[in-house]
Amino acid sequence: MIVPTTEDREVVLVKQYKHGVGEVIVEYPAGYVESGEDIARAAARELREETGYAAGRLSFFTKLVSNPTKQKGVVHIFLAEDVKKVQAQKLDQTEDIEVLKLPVSKVIDMIHGGEIWNSGTVAATFLTFRKLGLLSSASPSAS
Repeated sequence: MIVPTTEDREVVLVKQYKHGVGEVIVEYPAGYVESGEDIARAAARELREETGYAAGRLSFFTKLVSNPTKQKGVVHIFLAEDVKKVQAQKLDQTEDIEVLKLPVSKVIDMIHGGEIWNSGTVAATFLTFRKLGLLSSASPSAS
């Protein structure tokens, strides 16, 4: 999973249908590491394929596991800073992905409003925003 931020501290997310929950989900770009592929290289590839963006700096941040009782899959979280649009999306035939570029405050509001509810995306948001010092400027809007 990649948390992409622009030079202006906007965040790039993707919006796509997820069969497991039967709904359209807003989340960070993510994908699988191919056999023999370096994890960082996979992260850079997935970011480009799903969004058309490339990172000025890409660094491993942390890893998460969503359900260690039933699954052994680990999500490696990468921080992609100073991302820029460099190409068109290169989607698989079955993918239909809308790219969103949002201010930090909007991402936090969407989490608090239930519009972003993928657990990995929520965790990655708060962990990386705290690391980048973005949480103070990203408090939820008053109702």
